[in-house]
Amino acid sequence: MGWTGTHKPKGQKMKDFFASEFSSVEILACKTLQRRETYMAVRRKNDPNEHVFAIVCLLHFTPQSYYNVTYKDMSEFCGPNASNCPEDVLSLLSPLEDQCKDAESSSYQWADEWRKRCQENLQKRAAIKIRKGMHIKFEKPLQFTDGSEHTEFMVESGRPMRLRVMNDSFPRVYRIRRDTLLCTPYEVVS
Repeated sequence: MGWTGTHKPKGQKMKDFFASEFSSVEILACKTLQRRETYMAVRRKNDPNEHVFAIVCLLHFTPQSYYNVTYKDMSEFCGPNASNCPEDVLSLLSPLEDQCKDAESSSYQWADEWRKRCQENLQKRAAIKIRKGMHIKFEKPLQFTDGSEHTEFMVESGRPMRLRVMNDSFPRVYRIRRDTLLCTPYEVVS
């Protein structure tokens, strides 16, 4: 289970890219978060009644290279650590009981634990509504295109998500994607 490096044409959608990489499955839904993780609901092409399962791909982009995308793919039955699967992908998955005859198998247990972690993460994110004026702190620093890294922010607006850096001599406001909140652990300070 290594990493695969390949070329992705500029402008090609991730769903189309992975459709060409995984030719034996039909991709029903595909969602990429923060250019770090892609979650897909897939079904084997040879049987339209086949069960729908998840594939998780960790991503690394190197735009300067011809081989500009490196990915590591895992099915949910490998128990991937990345567990930020969006609801629109999770909702398409077939029940595990239909896919595994042996509920005691490690593959079944790994997939079950992964789905539970994804649901827990979705519930955590839904429980906290980001509002203007909130002070939030990320577990790891967010990197921005100007080369700076910051962990603490004051929310300037929720849509689009604009964050003002806390404890900075020069007040800077950054716009981030809401997906960042899905895949980067944070806490609400006040």
